Amino acid sequence: MKGIVGDVGEMNIPLKPNAKLVKQRPYRLNPRYKENIKAELDRMLDADIIEPIEESKWISPWFLKTRISVKVCICVDLKKLNNTCLHDPFLTPFIDEVLESIGG
Repeated sequence: MKGIVGDVGEMNIPLKPNAKLVKQRPYRLNPRYKENIKAELDRMLDADIIEPIEESKWISPWFLKTRISVKVCICVDLKKLNNTCLHDPFLTPFIDEVLESIGG
C-alpha cells in the first residue's frame, strides 16, 4: 500500500506492573457496510498491515469511520489499552525546536 513501509519490525508496548488484561466486547456494526469491510480487511491482509490470529489475551473493539464516499476506514478503540501503558516522560519535541537547536 502506498505510504506504508514494510518490514518495520514488531512493536513492544511497555505496560504498568499490575496491568489487567483488556477484553472488550465488539461494537455493533451496520450490516450495510459488510462488503466494504471485507474488502478493506482483505486489502490490509494482502499488504501485511494486519495478520490473522486464533486467540488473543488483549481484545479492543474496532469501529468504522465512514466518509462521504463509499470508502470505509477501520479504526481500533485503544482507550483502555492506553490506560494500562507506561507513558514516556520525554515527549517528542516539535520540529522547529529541533532545527533551532542544531542549526543555531
